[in-house]
Amino acid sequence: MTELEKQLMKNNDALLSQVKTLSKQNELFQKQNEAQTNELRLLREQVEYLTKKLFGRSSEKSVDLDGQLDLFQDDTTFTTAETTEEKTIVEEIHYKRKKRVGYKATLTKNLPIKEIHCELSGADCTCDWCNSKLRHIGKSYVREEVVFVPATMYKKVYYQHAYECPTCKSDGEDMIKKATIPKPPITHSLVSPSVLAHLLH
Repeated sequence: MTELEKQLMKNNDALLSQVKTLSKQNELFQKQNEAQTNELRLLREQVEYLTKKLFGRSSEKSVDLDGQLDLFQDDTTFTTAETTEEKTIVEEIHYKRKKRVGYKATLTKNLPIKEIHCELSGADCTCDWCNSKLRHIGKSYVREEVVFVPATMYKKVYYQHAYECPTCKSDGEDMIKKATIPKPPITHSLVSPSVLAHLLH
């Protein structure tokens, strides 16, 4: 056997060894790919299931008592996920402009309203500077939230009342005091603690 033949045999053995190594790596990659494909399929099924549980029709339906509103039927107010963004439509007059439509107002326009007035009383209704009795000067709209009671809903509208000290005002100083507002569970949301608790349940 010549030197050239020996070299060719050696190269052939090296190539065969390399082919075996690459074949094993290929099998390993295929197994990893199958495992990742199965994992992706399971994750997609979980996402689909959770999405249906979150936004789909609930299997536990509230009883319609005397025509009261059922919160979680498909044709009720809350069939879509809430968003803090406002929808926009294009209104054509002589030119095009964006006109904002209150999305929250549309969701809650048919709900009965219960106004919550946050007012000062007792010792809180005195001036922090001179201890004079404060005089009511007005109220301001703060926020709205939807309250859920089994088989019924209504809308709470919060107003914050403001007070001024007439004594300080007559001296040229404005001393204005406002009532404390209960903090919402989620900022800039219609959700009240009762609705949030029911959704979590």
